[in-house]
Amino acid sequence: MEVLARDGGCIAIDLVPEVRCASPDLRRPALEVDELRGGSYRSLEWLDPDSCNTLCQAHHDWKTAHKREFIRRFRAARRQEQQ
Repeated sequence: MEVLARDGGCIAIDLVPEVRCASPDLRRPALEVDELRGGSYRSLEWLDPDSCNTLCQAHHDWKTAHKREFIRRFRAARRQEQQ
C-alpha cells in the first residue's frame, strides 16, 4: 500500500516510452508492485518499499523480459534526478 500511494501510478511511462501503459488482464491488478531486482533478492526487497515500484501490466511484462535494460534506465533516471 505504501508503494502504491507513493508512486501514484506506473513509474515506467518515461523510462520505457516505446511501451504504452496498459493493464488488459482483469485477473491481475492494474498496477503491480514490483521489486527492482527481484529474483534471488526478492526475499529482502519485498520488505523494503524503497526497493519496489509500481508498474502497469504492460511495463511490468516488458521489465520482466528486459530486466537489465530496465535497471540501467531506472538508475540513469535516478542519477539525473539527483543532479
